[in-house]
Amino acid sequence: MSAFVVDHQHINFLVEAGRHYEVLWPGETEIRKLWRRADKHTLSEVGQMLWDENIKSVRGRYPQDTLEQVPCKLDDYPFQYRHIHTFANGQTTPLQVLESCRAYEYQVCEHEEWRDSEACYFIEQLRKEAINRLQRDQELPFYPTPDAQLATRRK
Repeated sequence: MSAFVVDHQHINFLVEAGRHYEVLWPGETEIRKLWRRADKHTLSEVGQMLWDENIKSVRGRYPQDTLEQVPCKLDDYPFQYRHIHTFANGQTTPLQVLESCRAYEYQVCEHEEWRDSEACYFIEQLRKEAINRLQRDQELPFYPTPDAQLATRRK
């Protein structure tokens, strides 16, 4: 399996999703929350935390390489948040957030400390919030009913 540092847009999307969903997660010393009105500095700090974790994973996967030799796109380092409008106008779905979390996690799980990292807690909470919104948006029942199963078979 290979690992690479995801691009600036990917991290920015995760941060924007966290801000839009107002994600709450355990930080290193306190419980943290991304508010919808969070300032650019706070959003950049969260993005840098996610990017640093990704870099740590790539360095764990390729310990023999210098940072310049590993697959990465660090042209915008350090991370600076850039506002995107995909959430404001309803162009983004919870499924896109889930896929973005999955793709990010695939790249950052290459080192032993990942499961206990602040980035992992952030992604887990973002994923939970996306699932909650998906269930709410789709008005899914808590469990499949016989009528729902019958309707599915008829299609």
